[in-house]
Amino acid sequence: MRIILLPGMDGTGILFRPFVQELRKGLPEEVSVQVLSYPADQVLSYGQLIEDVARRLPAQEEIILLAESFSGPIAYALASRQPRPDPGPDLRGHLSPPAQGPYLAAPPRLMGLLMKIPLPTFLLKRVLFDQATTSETVALFKEAISKVEGPVLTARMREITAFHIKRRALAMPCAYIQAGNDRLIASSHAKEIRAIAPQLTEIEIPGPHFILQARPEKSAQVIGEFLNSLL
Repeated sequence: MRIILLPGMDGTGILFRPFVQELRKGLPEEVSVQVLSYPADQVLSYGQLIEDVARRLPAQEEIILLAESFSGPIAYALASRQPRPDPGPDLRGHLSPPAQGPYLAAPPRLMGLLMKIPLPTFLLKRVLFDQATTSETVALFKEAISKVEGPVLTARMREITAFHIKRRALAMPCAYIQAGNDRLIASSHAKEIRAIAPQLTEIEIPGPHFILQARPEKSAQVIGEFLNSLL
C-alpha cells in the first residue's frame, strides 16, 4: 500500500516534510509514503492537474490519497472515477468552491501577488498560521512559495474560486480534517464533504488552515489511526 500526498497551493510538497516524518513513525513497514509535486513554472488548470496526477498514480498498487487544501478537488475527481459496487445516481450539480474565510476574499491576482511578497514571520503567523506554529515551519512556507512563479500562484488562486467538478458519491471510506481555527476556509465546507462522502470520518484539530504543518504530530496521529482502521 502507498500513501500519496497531494500538496497545497504551492504545489512543491516541501511543506509536508515535518508531517511525513511524524506519519512514518506510526505506519507499518509495508506502507510507503510518496509526495507528488506540481510544476512551479507552468499554469495548469484543475483539469490538467487531475490528468497529470492520474498518469503518475501506480497502476498495480493499492493507494490512499491524502490531499491538502488546493488539492482536495483533484483527489475527489480521481476518487470519483473508481468503480462503485452500486453505481446509484450521480448527485445533482457540481462540487462547488469552498466558502471563503476573510483572508481569501481578495481577488486572485492580488492574493497571488501578496504571497510572493516576503512577509515577516509574525504577520504570516497571524494570517496563515498561529502563534504556536514554529518559526521553522514558517521558514518552510517561505521556501516553498519562493520556488513558485507568481502567475502560477495567481492561476491556482483563480482555480480555487471557480472550479466545477460533477458531483458523484464516493464509495470508499474517507476522512476530513477540519482545522478548528481556519481563517481561509469556512467551517461550512464540511457540509458539502459529508454530502459526497457517506463513509466520512470527521476530525477536528484546533489550529490554523495549515494544520498539517502547524500540528504535524497530532495530524499524523489522527491520520495514522484512520489509516490503521483500513488495514
